[in-house]
Amino acid sequence: MTKLGSVSWIYQARRVNTQTAANGALTTRLQLAFGQIARVISIRVYGTASATEVCSVRIQDEDGADMAVMAYVAAAASTVVELPSTGANASGSGNIANTVGRIIGSGSFLTSAASVAVQNETLTVAVTLELFNVPTIPTWDTTGSAGTPSLAASTISAANTLTAGRIWT
Repeated sequence: MTKLGSVSWIYQARRVNTQTAANGALTTRLQLAFGQIARVISIRVYGTASATEVCSVRIQDEDGADMAVMAYVAAAASTVVELPSTGANASGSGNIANTVGRIIGSGSFLTSAASVAVQNETLTVAVTLELFNVPTIPTWDTTGSAGTPSLAASTISAANTLTAGRIWT
């Protein structure tokens, strides 16, 4: 928890990852800086149009192993993941979503993925995080994607990407 009298920062970004291969997974990862701690405020993932995809949002440790599944949307159930959410169960598929009190630790990844994407399809990730102790912009990459994906710059203006958040008094 943030100490009395301290400041946290709000980080916002919206990035589009485009698949360049004929078929394959699309993965977009956001990694916190060394020593950084963040709280997830919101995430929205727009998956690809492929009907066979699975959309997921996970927290992974620095080795890429899953620590928590924040959302999992079964194939053909939806192409959008919104967090926080109460989740849903469509057509008997196990769809889950939960971000209540979710903290991401130092060196961890917030990973969003679509299991199948055809050439030129996109995976869009919009995220808002509260950074508690280090006002450093997290690093983004496409590790885990098939082909040679292309990750565009954030569409959020530089002035609104990282701003002072709460001031506890």
